[in-house]
Amino acid sequence: MADFAAFNVAFNELMGGAEISDADMDLYTNFANSILFLPNPNENLDRTMPTSLNGGNPATGQTDFLTIDGTGTASMKGTCNQCHTSNNFGPGSNRVIQTAGVPDGSQPLKVPELRNVYQKLLFNTSAATTIDGFGLGHDGSFPGLAAFLASALFSGYTAAQKTDIIAYSVCFDTGTAPAVGYTITLAAGTVANSGSQTAWTTLQSQASAGNIDLIGRGTINGQLHGLLYQPASNNYISDAGVVYTQAQLQAYINAGDTLSFMGVYPGTGSASSQP
Repeated sequence: MADFAAFNVAFNELMGGAEISDADMDLYTNFANSILFLPNPNENLDRTMPTSLNGGNPATGQTDFLTIDGTGTASMKGTCNQCHTSNNFGPGSNRVIQTAGVPDGSQPLKVPELRNVYQKLLFNTSAATTIDGFGLGHDGSFPGLAAFLASALFSGYTAAQKTDIIAYSVCFDTGTAPAVGYTITLAAGTVANSGSQTAWTTLQSQASAGNIDLIGRGTINGQLHGLLYQPASNNYISDAGVVYTQAQLQAYINAGDTLSFMGVYPGTGSASSQP
């Protein structure tokens, strides 16, 4: 829905109450616009796809998804991407409400997004209860992507292509970078480790790419401080307004201080020492 305020009629027509006030609808709209998808844990920390996942190649699957006309009937086939529009940051849907291609033709359906499909793959159609309450498809009848792609609607893909497309689909970017929420805590015994250095560098590069803000919390000279990474100058500014280089912070850590660095959603980072 392009105009979220138009949803107000649902308070009456769908839920049997009265429409809410314009002021409350504005608050509701602001709240809805603040909701963000979680990062996809199947992506790498630097927002790239892994080279292999569940026996498939996500990069090859992306190419197949974008270019192979394997979806549809013999008289009319198209790519996955024609409906589940892919770009760098989701959503995996052209958001069109359509009747063509609906399995039972019962009602028009909006093309679903793929950016959260990785969360829906634990459904078990044969169990009395399941940890993930919905399957795939408009009626939830498919327990996973393999079962979904086994439909005659996808007969234009080989078994290998389907495996790769599945690998790509579960790596779909949600619009929130994988580095959001990722935290490393550095102390004298860990700061020089190659893994710590790689993670720290990756977090800084993700901040430089605009995928995250990078904040730091911990002690400097034994005093609690907050830090905010500044990509343009490749340094950190503290809550006290003091600027530090990475080398200076590492020296403090080696001398006994401890600092944690975390990626947060772009525009939300601050140098405050408070959580």
